[in-house]
Amino acid sequence: MTREARQEARTKFRNASQPFEGAIGAIDCTFINILGPTEHEEAFISHHGNHSLNVQAIVDPDMRLLNINSRWPGARNDSFIWTNSPIRRAMKFHYDMGERRTWLIGKWL
Repeated sequence: MTREARQEARTKFRNASQPFEGAIGAIDCTFINILGPTEHEEAFISHHGNHSLNVQAIVDPDMRLLNINSRWPGARNDSFIWTNSPIRRAMKFHYDMGERRTWLIGKWL
């Protein structure tokens, strides 16, 4: 997101019916079931017992997709995916550059 897009998102979240100061997006993961792979099958079995990918999605205040990360098999948990996310690195970069009040709304961050 550009600086201007982040500021616009902050304004929309601040003015929402349930305001959240500093938020620029909402993040969550969901399991997408797949056919069982022939290699490393155990890595794709989620805690629900299904073969899946654990897919991370980020949306802006208008529910437009900003990012999809479908890299990880279903056995990986949400925190692992966030820790290894390029979006996390980008947010840390902006934080280190002084942009301190910028958040993603999520249940596990």
